[in-house]
Amino acid sequence: MRRRVFIAATLLGVAASLTGCASQRKAREAFLPLPAIMPMLRAVNAPLQVYQQIHVDIRNPAVGRQSFDFEAMIALSQERMKVALIALGMTLWTIDYDGATLSETRSPHVPDLMKANYLLRDIAMAFWPMRSLVAQATGLMIEEHPRQRRFYRLADQEPVVTIQYHEGSDRGFNNPSVEIDNSLEAYRLIIQSQLVS
Repeated sequence: MRRRVFIAATLLGVAASLTGCASQRKAREAFLPLPAIMPMLRAVNAPLQVYQQIHVDIRNPAVGRQSFDFEAMIALSQERMKVALIALGMTLWTIDYDGATLSETRSPHVPDLMKANYLLRDIAMAFWPMRSLVAQATGLMIEEHPRQRRFYRLADQEPVVTIQYHEGSDRGFNNPSVEIDNSLEAYRLIIQSQLVS
C-alpha cells in the first residue's frame, strides 16, 4: 500500500509540475506549441528492444524543483512500437503505436495530464534519424552538431529543445547516455539506454 501511495504521489507531482509550467506560459506560448512529431517506424533499424533508466528534472518556479526516476522498456519493429513505463517494479503505463494509431493502457496512478504522444515525441526527437524529423517539423528548425541536436521555433532565437549525446555522436539507441532539455516545457530528461536485443 505504501508503494502505491508513493507511486501516485510521484506521478501526481510530475503532472502538477507540468501543469504549473503550462499555466504560467499559457498566454505567451499557446499560439506556438511544439509540432506533433511521432516516430516513423520504418526509419530505424529494427527489430530491437531497449531498456532505459530515465531521470526527470522539472524546473517549475511555482512548485520548486522536483526530480523523479522511472524505467522504460521499448520494443520496436518496422510495424509496431511498444513502450512500458515502470516505477518501483510496477508497470504503470503501456503505449502501443503502429505508425498510425496510438493506444494505451494506464494505471489509475498515471494522471491524464501525462500524454502518450508527448512521450513518443521526445523519443523520436532524441533517437530518430534527422530526415524523419524534418518531414514532420512544420514550424521548427533543427540544427545537427556532432554531439547535439537543437530545435528552434521559427519565432525564437534560442532553442526550445536541446538534446545532448554524451557518449559519441550516435543518434540511435546505441548511444547509452542522452539528455533532453526542454526549455519550453521546463523539464530535463537524462536517459540511460541499453540494447536488450
